[in-house]
Amino acid sequence: MAKRRKIPRHIEESVRIRQRNGCAVCIERGSVLHHFRTIRDNGSANYFNLVLLCQECHKKAHLGDISILLSIAEYIHYIKVGNMASSTEDLLETIELIRQSLKEL
Repeated sequence: MAKRRKIPRHIEESVRIRQRNGCAVCIERGSVLHHFRTIRDNGSANYFNLVLLCQECHKKAHLGDISILLSIAEYIHYIKVGNMASSTEDLLETIELIRQSLKEL
């Protein structure tokens, strides 16, 4: 198994501040930084590729729970664009990226 890369402290702190230490899905206290696009899928540990999740939502995301994936997709779109997804196509594109990332796990 490949050695995990550490997320730079300033990026982790920025994500936690952005989300006020709350899960992007359920707003419970977040404790896990989740890569929207995995490192294996050319993702990186940058501000726009990380989302803070609670343990339960993180587990569900890796199991492919569609409601969790939709919530993450909408959240990521929001922080990148500054508004909610304007179309179903925007969300579907984001969800497809999540699915591709999950296949790599």
